Amino acid sequence: MRSIDLASHTKRPKEVVATVLLDRLSGYIGLVSLALLSVLFGWRFIQDRSVLLSVLLITLVLVAVLLALFNKFAYTKINKLLHSPSAGKIRESIKNLHQEIHYFKHQKEVIIKNLILSLSIQATAPFTFFVIALALGLKIKLLYFFIFIPIICAITLLPISIGGLGLRDATTIFFFAKVGVVKNLSFAMSLINFFFIIICGCLGGLIYVLTLHHRRLQHHKPSAVHA
Repeated sequence: MRSIDLASHTKRPKEVVATVLLDRLSGYIGLVSLALLSVLFGWRFIQDRSVLLSVLLITLVLVAVLLALFNKFAYTKINKLLHSPSAGKIRESIKNLHQEIHYFKHQKEVIIKNLILSLSIQATAPFTFFVIALALGLKIKLLYFFIFIPIICAITLLPISIGGLGLRDATTIFFFAKVGVVKNLSFAMSLINFFFIIICGCLGGLIYVLTLHHRRLQHHKPSAVHA
């Protein structure tokens, strides 16, 4: 929806799609980074190969995406695979997207700031779960939340459920059982957290819509982007 809205306003769909994609990608990088750290430092609490394989699978997907977008050799190989005449439009779209994203490769300061912001945002999830646990009367060390929650969030990225529904609840029950939390309280934590996600999403959506007109009125001329 962001891409459609901004593209219709700016008339620059290629740049808009590339920007939104990089925004989502930075969040993905932050989440996977925290999940890898959680597995590394919390393995003695996890001890489950299926969890390790899930995190590794998500990490491999991320590496493949980064190579396809930022590595010229990998991009060339993928482009050659799309040799079919019917893949002309797809190949052209990938080419345009790659060119727009490749521009950011040299914007190291922007990338670093974006990754730091992404990691900060992803790190708020364990705190949210911790506060919910306190509200439910659970006395659990904050450390466990920083071990379990990034992995739970990373696993919910797997395309086997809609928005992580069910999968988030099951993994929350699975992990917190390791520190003695009963199923109904783990399930309650997961549902309350999902409720907060919906509330924050609705508030963000309202702000987006209600401030749309004001954001359209630019009081300064945007700087030109050089190829």
